[in-house]
Amino acid sequence: MPTRPDILHHQPGRVWDNWKPLLAIADHAGGQWPQLTLDAIAQAVSVERRLTMVQRLLISIRTAFDTMTESIDFTTNKRVVVGPFDRLATAALIDTLLADPDEEWATANRGRPISSYWLRDHLRGLLDPPKAQDWEQDGKHHSGYLKLQFEKAWEAHLADVDGDKTTTTHTNTHPPSGGSGLSGGSEQNQQDDQVGFANGEDRSGGGNPFSDPSNEPAAPVSPPDPPTRCGS
Repeated sequence: MPTRPDILHHQPGRVWDNWKPLLAIADHAGGQWPQLTLDAIAQAVSVERRLTMVQRLLISIRTAFDTMTESIDFTTNKRVVVGPFDRLATAALIDTLLADPDEEWATANRGRPISSYWLRDHLRGLLDPPKAQDWEQDGKHHSGYLKLQFEKAWEAHLADVDGDKTTTTHTNTHPPSGGSGLSGGSEQNQQDDQVGFANGEDRSGGGNPFSDPSNEPAAPVSPPDPPTRCGS
C-alpha cells in the first residue's frame, strides 16, 4: 500500500482513497512516476482550495460592512470617517464592491460592472431573511442589505477560509459615492452622517445621489469654484 503524502493528511472526505490507486501504480512503475504523481496531487489540491465566486463575494461584502473610510468634506474642508456599518443601501454596497482593489467586480457581470440585479441573483439562497430589505430614515425610503442577513452565509461558506480582511481605512480626496461620513461636529451630527452613508446619502450638501429607484449612483460632488476676482 502506498504511503499517504503529507498534503493529503488533512483533506476531507475520500480524497485519499481516490488518489490511492494512482499512487500504487506510480510506485509500481517507479522512476519519475511517483514524483510526477505527487506533483499532480499538489496541483489538484491547490485548485480545490481556490475560492469560489460565492466565497469571494461574501468576503468582499463582509469587508464592505467592516471597512472604515476617510474622505474630505468640501463643505467644511474637514477629514471625515465612516464605518463600520450594520446596513448598506444597495447602491452604496455596489460602489464599495467596485472599489475593492483585490477583486474584479467591475467586469464580473459578463465584462461589465456588477449591478443590483446581478447582486440579487448571486445572493439568492444566501440571505436570512431573504432578499433586499427596506427601511425608513429621515423621512426617506431606502433599500439594501443588513449585516445580520449574511451571518449564516459567512459561517457556512467561510468557516474554513482564511479570507478575513482586517478593518482598513481608505483616504479619498472627494466624498465617496454614497456619503461623506463623520464630519467632526457634535456626536449627534456624527451619528446622523454615519447613518446617511449607510443609506447611500450624500451629507456634503449635494443631496441624496442614491434616492433614484434605479439605484444608480450620481456623480461625486465637486468642490465649489473659487470666487471670481474683479478687475481694478
